Parts: sequence; C-alpha cells; structure tokens
Amino acid sequence: MLLLALGMACGEPMPAAMPHPPMKAAEKSTEASARVPTFDQEFIDRMVAHHEGAIAMAAVGMERADHPELVTLASRMITSQRGEISRMKGWRKQWYGSSEVPGMDMTSRYGATPVMKDTLGAIERMKAAVPFDLAFLDAMIPHHAEGVALARSHQSHATHPEVEAMATAIIEDQTEEIAQMREWRRVWYPAAPELASARD
Repeated sequence: MLLLALGMACGEPMPAAMPHPPMKAAEKSTEASARVPTFDQEFIDRMVAHHEGAIAMAAVGMERADHPELVTLASRMITSQRGEISRMKGWRKQWYGSSEVPGMDMTSRYGATPVMKDTLGAIERMKAAVPFDLAFLDAMIPHHAEGVALARSHQSHATHPEVEAMATAIIEDQTEEIAQMREWRRVWYPAAPELASARD
C-alpha cells in the first residue's frame, strides 16, 4: 500500500492488472463438466434401475416360461439390457465420478413410478400365477411401456449425444418387443381380458 501511495503521489501510472493466463484445454473441459446439467445423470440412474427390474423379471421368465419364444425373448432382454447398463455405468463414472446408482426403489425429483416400485411384487405374482406365461406378459408389457415413456421423457433433453442415442434405441427396441408380446398374448390367450395397464 505504501509503494502504491508513493506511486500515485509522484504521478506515476498504476500498473495494469496482470491478465489471467489462458485456460488450458483440460481446465476448460473440467469447468464445462462442472456446468453439465444433471438431467443425463437422472436418466442413467432411473434407466439402470428400470433395466435391473426387467432383468430380474426376465430371469424368472427363462426358468418358468412354457413357450420357447418367451425363453428366447427373456434371454435377449437380459443380454441387451446388461450391455446397456454397463455402458450407462461407464458414462456415469466418466461424467459424474461414480458408477454407483440407486436401487430399483429409487426416488428423485422426477419421482419413482409405480411400475418401478412394484417390480419385486410383480415377480412374486408371476411365480404364483397359472398360466405363468400370461402373467409374464402382463407384467413385462407395462414394464416395457414404462421404459419407453421414461426414455421419451429424457430423449429431447439429453446433454450427451450418447444418452440421446440410447434413449432412441430403447424406444425402438422396447416398442417392437411390446408389439410382439401383445401379439403372442392375443394368439396364446384369446380369452384373457384386455391388459388395461399397458401403454405404448
């Protein structure tokens, strides 16, 4: 302060403020990551939980289904959704520092949906139902419909193109599987009442 006052008294100009050094690319990337909205993280957390529910249901289907078509579908669901879970957890680790996600009963600012919360109950009902295959279809169709709705709600808001692409793929794949399961239900169980809770 004394030197500054002496400089001002002598009429010497004040030294210009030192400019900030240019930000390195890595620092820019870190700063940008800190500003990334949490919408993609919400998608990952909710979709991983939802996939885990489908995998648990499909595992029972592989063991109990009478129709080989259902066994094949359940096996395909397990393989594809495990792969998607692995990719989503990798993104979560890369973008948000941790691959850990809440369980199937998670809640968030978007809320936990009834289908997600009822997955374990649906599994117990499937195990006790006769015929099993009808119960499996009646549980998996609305579960898939919930997954499609979840993907649609996040698709247009995704920050990362990887999340948008996965949401699009989930919508396409599960919509196709819903249509197939509905057709099997119609052919195999023509007397069954309409599945009122299913959405597509």
